[in-house]
Amino acid sequence: MGSIKDLHGCAKHHLDHYTSPLSTRSFATYDIQGDPRVFGPLDALAPTLLAAPVRSETVKRMFAGDATDPHTDLRQSIQRLLSEVAGAPPSFNNDLFPYPNRNGNRSDSALWKLVLECFDLVKPKLIPYVRATTLSKMLHRKLPDLVPIVDSKVAQFYGLQNADDPLPYFERFGNDGSLAHTTFMIELLLGRKTTDGRSVGMLRAHDIIIWEHIVTGCSYPDGALPVCGYPKSCRFCYPEINRPS
Repeated sequence: MGSIKDLHGCAKHHLDHYTSPLSTRSFATYDIQGDPRVFGPLDALAPTLLAAPVRSETVKRMFAGDATDPHTDLRQSIQRLLSEVAGAPPSFNNDLFPYPNRNGNRSDSALWKLVLECFDLVKPKLIPYVRATTLSKMLHRKLPDLVPIVDSKVAQFYGLQNADDPLPYFERFGNDGSLAHTTFMIELLLGRKTTDGRSVGMLRAHDIIIWEHIVTGCSYPDGALPVCGYPKSCRFCYPEINRPS
């Protein structure tokens, strides 16, 4: 099982690469929150930008208003969560809003109960093609300081067999830190902004750093800092692209 604390040597490189306008990543497109109080069709489609394709039929059914359709239940649950948070989003690791643990014990927080209600709706696979990973990418876009992105690559890093069950994932994510690490991350994130002008949050930064570390096959410090696999399009890793001759 890995720890983000072991990635301090390469964390800046991974974050710089993912957030650079010269790279091929989705930072400039996915990380746009919109109205944090409203869940709309574009929010439902947003996971597609993070390699979790959402079918147009899924989105249409979520917003069709059919009271007998589980797609409608999911949209309404997400909207209830956003309405409850409304303007004062707590942080994921705040003691007032504890996350569930690996034994499945539910948080006493009414807010976390709403989060888990959303995930419960995709557990039985009542909604085709929407799994925990997809749902987390819908929720994180609207609640970037509360709901972590659930990702198969990050699950792999933490030694989890799959990313379908968010409970052990949330526990690993929430427990992976220290005071020294928090200080490191605050300094690393200082001045970093999303496309819509918000500060890059801790949850998103953790996801980016670990994901980049895995997908680029990073072996630092035993090896050099990695480059991505897009030599024809990533000008961050391959600055010679489109350079005047």
